[in-house]
Amino acid sequence: MKQFKVLIRFTLIYTCFILFSCKSQVENDIDIKGNWQIISNTLLNDEIIYTEYYINDEYIAKYTDKIGLHPVNKYEVKKNKLILLSWSEDEKYNIGTVSITKNIMKIKKEGYEVVYRKYSEKPNLEDYKKGRVNVEDFAHAFYKRRKKWKD
Repeated sequence: MKQFKVLIRFTLIYTCFILFSCKSQVENDIDIKGNWQIISNTLLNDEIIYTEYYINDEYIAKYTDKIGLHPVNKYEVKKNKLILLSWSEDEKYNIGTVSITKNIMKIKKEGYEVVYRKYSEKPNLEDYKKGRVNVEDFAHAFYKRRKKWKD
């Protein structure tokens, strides 16, 4: 009987441990990787600039028609918060809370919301960053997507 009670306790403790571990992983495991284009930004309203992003495991790359390719930013996602790291990685900047539904990503902070759409049209910023296309081919596709976005 005593062994049975020990077995029950062990099973309960083990089950609780697994449940809390799974809950923790779900809260921290949001995948923002991919190619994204901006849809809206409530902070900027009409002044929004068409921007495409490529996000991999290590960094966020950004391309705009005004500047072209921006320097990359390292990042992390913790408890659904997007955090950019400084170049030296000793400072962290909370960009906002991230949520993803299907191919739409929303980042919210202090009453503002930025919305992005995951896109699959090629060539994309990922192709350019990985050297699979040259800048001219990427820029041509970028401006086609920008024109479609404006319409």
